[in-house]
Amino acid sequence: MPVQRRLTARNVWEEDMDSGTIIDFSDHGSQAMSRRGRGSGGRIGVLSVVALLLLAGLSSTALASDEPSRAFDFEAMVEAHDQAARDRDNNKVLDRLEAMVDVYDDLEKSEQKSVRIRIAKALKSRSESVQRAAIKAVCKTRCETMGRQLKNFLKLKDRGKQPKFLREVIDAIRATKPSNAVSPLLKIASDSRHAPTCVLALKGLASYGTERRYRAKILDTILSMVRKDRPGRKGRNHDDAYGPHSGEASRNRWHMLSGPMVEMANEMTGQEIGSADAWFDLWSEYKRKPDELFENVDS
Repeated sequence: MPVQRRLTARNVWEEDMDSGTIIDFSDHGSQAMSRRGRGSGGRIGVLSVVALLLLAGLSSTALASDEPSRAFDFEAMVEAHDQAARDRDNNKVLDRLEAMVDVYDDLEKSEQKSVRIRIAKALKSRSESVQRAAIKAVCKTRCETMGRQLKNFLKLKDRGKQPKFLREVIDAIRATKPSNAVSPLLKIASDSRHAPTCVLALKGLASYGTERRYRAKILDTILSMVRKDRPGRKGRNHDDAYGPHSGEASRNRWHMLSGPMVEMANEMTGQEIGSADAWFDLWSEYKRKPDELFENVDS
């Protein structure tokens, strides 16, 4: 007698590494799933493909002579069927991610760990919608370990474009403060030639004001970087660690980044400094004793 699979109250997640999707088998309506979803639903899926084969009615003679386009039509039909199946699987993942994160804070530690493992798998999905939802889920966990999973999303592949999902990644970094995100964010801020991308990097770095290990380095690096583009600075248009800036590019970077730099520095330190020049002077005074500058956030 065949053994019927019993779906328990715990969700079982399986990742298809080839398609990059995650399939969620839930106990919600387990009777319906065992009879319709895995029974008739499974047969319907197979019968759908068989029906497509029959409806296509393609013969080798027809393909070779009068109707070569029918082969393309058949392949398009199969691809559309496969895409619909992938979309259904992705929708299941999105629904489950949202449901899990909504109750994350109320779960036991062991259950939270299980949720984090599933989120980490979703981050590797080939579906952009699943990846975006997983990044937002990382943000809601406020877990530094989960934040470390976002490093691959901080690669600057094109200096003139914004990395994919960067806005969502920055929100997650601000919530989790992962140690391995500092260097990539500094690199984005210094190397990118896309001003909005640089501004987002500063926004992410601003959240590290309480992190004693990194905050002085962040503040010094960003202030030095922006100061190189200050109008009137002698020799600012030259090759340096942050790349060559033309006169116009230098002026544009100053106008785009000097304000966000002040906001970043104020958020990191708890100060209320009004201008970039005032910050340059203040940092020159406290550079050798930076902890005194962060007293407002340490108290």
